[in-house]
Amino acid sequence: MLANKPINYFVVGASSLLYVYLFYFIARVDSVPLITTYSILFLGYLLMLNKFQELNIRWLIAISLFFRLIPLFAIPALSDDFYRFIWDGRLLAAGINPFAGLPGEFLNNPALVAKGVTNELYDLINSPTHYTVYPPIPQYINWLAAKLFSNNIGYSVYLIRSLIIGAEMASIFFIYLLLKKYNLKTSLVAIYALNPLVIIEVSGNLHHEGLMIMFLLGFLYFNANNKLPQAAVMLALSIASKLLPLMFLPLILLNHKKWLKFSAILFIAVGILFLPLLDKSFFIGMEDSLTLYYQSFEFNAAIYYLLREVGYWIYGYNAIALIGKLLFIITAILIIIYSFRHSKNGSGNSSSFTILYLIFAVLSLILHPWYIIILIALAPFTKFKFPIVWSYLIFFTYLGYSQSGFSENYYIVAIEFVGLFIALFIDSRNYERSSLTLKDAP
Repeated sequence: MLANKPINYFVVGASSLLYVYLFYFIARVDSVPLITTYSILFLGYLLMLNKFQELNIRWLIAISLFFRLIPLFAIPALSDDFYRFIWDGRLLAAGINPFAGLPGEFLNNPALVAKGVTNELYDLINSPTHYTVYPPIPQYINWLAAKLFSNNIGYSVYLIRSLIIGAEMASIFFIYLLLKKYNLKTSLVAIYALNPLVIIEVSGNLHHEGLMIMFLLGFLYFNANNKLPQAAVMLALSIASKLLPLMFLPLILLNHKKWLKFSAILFIAVGILFLPLLDKSFFIGMEDSLTLYYQSFEFNAAIYYLLREVGYWIYGYNAIALIGKLLFIITAILIIIYSFRHSKNGSGNSSSFTILYLIFAVLSLILHPWYIIILIALAPFTKFKFPIVWSYLIFFTYLGYSQSGFSENYYIVAIEFVGLFIALFIDSRNYERSSLTLKDAP
């Protein structure tokens, strides 16, 4: 039980009601109710981290599952990305590669209309003038939803969410197994399992980080148990869910004693997973996505915003194309340098992955709240506290949404990153003493 303490029952009950309110009654533009609700949920999360340290792991997992089931029948209100998921799935179900063209090219085709590729759905998707960005694993899930429910958005959402909740529970189980293996407190699983940003953005808003993280944690587990083929396949599945784990490859291969065999299995698995979507249009779509990411779109990017002001001062206009390329190159160089420097000193994967992803995130031009969830998944294996702090601060970017559209508040961005850097400074003071080594952690 919940240690028979009334405060525990109260926190779980109050959090449940707040999740119901957030998922079913709050819109993205309802800034004050949204941020107030999230703040109270986060306070409850901190209380649970403190109060549930001795809680039976089964109860902890049961509570985390219950929270994730609350939005099961809700249409995501904070993100409209899921409409593009459904659009891509319906194209695949109709035998068309979703990378084959822009959404507008498939309109008014009677055969496609019968498959649910309609003007009404087109009007709901975001970025319709750009190619899809979603790798194979999400696309296969989208295809399944379209095959089963070709003309029902609600049922498609329920299916996608059910699969993502399943992935989330697998992630929690992998975290539990890894904590046990390294003789760490299993209650640390609560850092990820009960985090409100994770629950809202993955189970609520259906973002694919949930899939990527499940497979990445699977890689860490099998790698820690010296099961090379399973580890390689898990990493391939993670890459096929979202391309971001590619940044860890230099460190993984440099640290791997059997890197040649591991690489062979990994690249064969990646090839098999990508093969059904692999044609000229796939590379065109991915090139378009990278161009958008580093040369067109900008969101919640503190370092870039500072460089943008320098660009205005020097050039008199927004030099995003130049700055984006520069940041991409700097990110790649820093990742390679860090990977080489830490490939010979026994640095643990979890701590190293955290640092590598932090480099990527801080130098990104686009940083949505769900982008940092991977840091929360790695946090139970390190002494870093900044992912927890950041998971609260980054949610305030939702304040930019209003009835008239989106307008970024740079004061909010400044507060977020100042808070992040303060947390990083506190963590760094004891980094050598607090971060786990390869012998202690996955």
